[in-house]
Amino acid sequence: MPSSHVLPDELWAAIFGGLSGFTATHHQLGNHIVECNEDLTKASVTAKVAAFHSLEQDGIVSSVTAYVDETMDFEKWQGKWVLRRVMLERSVPLENETLFLVARDKAERGDGRTEASVSAMAEV
Repeated sequence: MPSSHVLPDELWAAIFGGLSGFTATHHQLGNHIVECNEDLTKASVTAKVAAFHSLEQDGIVSSVTAYVDETMDFEKWQGKWVLRRVMLERSVPLENETLFLVARDKAERGDGRTEASVSAMAEV
């Protein structure tokens, strides 16, 4: 996927829109590494992410794991830290890239998980 600039709501829609088509997902975050500039007005936070995704279709479960370097850039503005950029960079090629397209299509048809169903599962 090429780099692009998106607003927070667009990022959420893109992420949830695709992920909601999967039967299950599991994300693991490594330790966060924080680097600040000398005058402590800018900071960058980086973490390694392993994101497992599975999709069941007709009783057959397929899966794919995405390995990503996540970087968030912050800047001090009017005395508060604000998020300026989030960058997700895949660090290992996907072994089953088409599964993301299948999940997205499933979600777009309305067959995926909804925010309400995800919240209900979290409460169990």
